[in-house]
Amino acid sequence: MLDTLALMFDDFEVATDNLLEVHQSLTSQNYLLFGNTYGTKAYLNYAPIHIDVKNIRGKPYLFVHFSMPKLADKPHNTYGLTKAEAHQAFIHLRELLESCGIYVNFDTAKVTRLDTALNIDANYQLEAYIPIFGMMRDSRLVKQQTGNTTRWQNKQREFCVYDKRQELADSGLAPDLFDDVPDNTLRFETRQLKHSNVQDDLRIKTPGDVLACYDDLDAIASRVWQQRLFYVNPKDTAQSELITVMALIEASKQTNTKQWSNQSMVLLGLYHLAGLTDA
Repeated sequence: MLDTLALMFDDFEVATDNLLEVHQSLTSQNYLLFGNTYGTKAYLNYAPIHIDVKNIRGKPYLFVHFSMPKLADKPHNTYGLTKAEAHQAFIHLRELLESCGIYVNFDTAKVTRLDTALNIDANYQLEAYIPIFGMMRDSRLVKQQTGNTTRWQNKQREFCVYDKRQELADSGLAPDLFDDVPDNTLRFETRQLKHSNVQDDLRIKTPGDVLACYDDLDAIASRVWQQRLFYVNPKDTAQSELITVMALIEASKQTNTKQWSNQSMVLLGLYHLAGLTDA
C-alpha cells in the first residue's frame, strides 16, 4: 500500500492572497520564492499537507509532503487506497493547494519521496521476530534497534519494521479508531527518500507514474525488501519460516554454551542450505 508521498513542482504560481508564511532574513541573502516575494523560504502546515517553497540554485521550487490515506480522510495510515481512491486523493490535493492560493502543474511534478507499506497479520508478537531481523544486513545501510522498531537506513532509503497496533496506541489515537487493526500486525515500511531512488527502485518519476503502476505497488515493495534485506518475501519470513528459525535459536540456547548464538547461526545456515538442495 502507498503511504507517504512528497512532490516537487518547478512549474507553479502563487496568488497574491496566498496563505504561505514567508521567512525573511535580516543577516543573510533572501531569494526569489514566487512572484515578487523574496525570503529564505516559505511554508505552510495545512492539514493534512505540509508545503515548503525554497530557492535552489537560483530557481524556486514548491515541495508538498503528505500521507495518501490521510489525504483520503482515513483515520490512520493502515488503510490501503484503491486506485480510484488514490486518483481522487490527487484531485483533492490540487483543491487543497488552490484553496491556499497555489496553482501547480501536475504533469511536470516529480516524486521526491515515496513510502510503501506491507501490513502483515503475524502469528506471534513482534519480539519473537527481532532475532530474525537482527540477521538481516546490507553493507550500504546502517541498522538500528530502537525499542520495538528495527530500522535499516542511509540518506537515500530507509526500511523499518514495527508493531503497527502498538504504534497507533502510543500515538494517542482513540482506540475505537483502530479496533480493526489485528494484534501482532507487523508493519514493513520502505521509504525512498530521494527522487533518484524513487526512480531507480520503483521506476516512478511523476504522480502519473504512481497511478500507472498503483496495482503493482505491493509486489514492487516486496521485491525491494527481498533485494535489499530478506532475499525472500517478508510475508514468508514472518509466517512460514518463523517456527523453524525460532526452534533452531531456542535449541541452541538450551545447550547452555557461551557460543549458543554462533551455533544458532550455523544451524540456520544449514537449514537454508538444506532448503536450497532439497535435502
